[in-house]
Amino acid sequence: MNATAAKARKKIELLNALINHPRTGEAERDAARRMLQRVVAKAGSEGVQIRESGYIDRRSYGAKYDHTGRMDIADIAKLIRADIKLARKVAQQTAEPGSLAIVDALGNAPAQMKFGVRVSRFSGGCALDITIKNVPDNWWVERNNGRERGKFGSPALKAVAAELRQIMDAYNHDGSDLLTDYFDVRFYGHVLSEDGLTLA
Repeated sequence: MNATAAKARKKIELLNALINHPRTGEAERDAARRMLQRVVAKAGSEGVQIRESGYIDRRSYGAKYDHTGRMDIADIAKLIRADIKLARKVAQQTAEPGSLAIVDALGNAPAQMKFGVRVSRFSGGCALDITIKNVPDNWWVERNNGRERGKFGSPALKAVAAELRQIMDAYNHDGSDLLTDYFDVRFYGHVLSEDGLTLA
């Protein structure tokens, strides 16, 4: 536990003791509740997800996680499809004369390139994969050296995959610990090529 989390947790314990003490006056209890909310908000702004109970949430949450609540993975897939469509449409708009043009990987992707969002369910949870289809041949790099052998995505393709990954991750949470092989996600997800190569 880092110093910020330890300090916030100590304050929260003291405030909860004051709030729950039978001899605390109502005005003082209300003031302690307001202070508790400020302590939690301040810790959150410093990157520590801590609840009013003092429980530290070690997960990281995507920007759209809270808005989708307990939504089913199939409904999340529909939202991601809509986000991809909108991102591509916005990115392809030309800038007005004299204004800055937006450089965007999805906007620079060839029109023939298509994106599919697929959901799969299994006993341990679910997965959501975005597949990039119709990738032009010149968007691939062939390598055959001592360490790498085979087909790899070009920097432009990797940039597209990274943007798609960002759209997907906005709906996910991650509290995984790779050192202990502990996985805690809302859903597993990858950005793949048509032939199953993981791009992001």
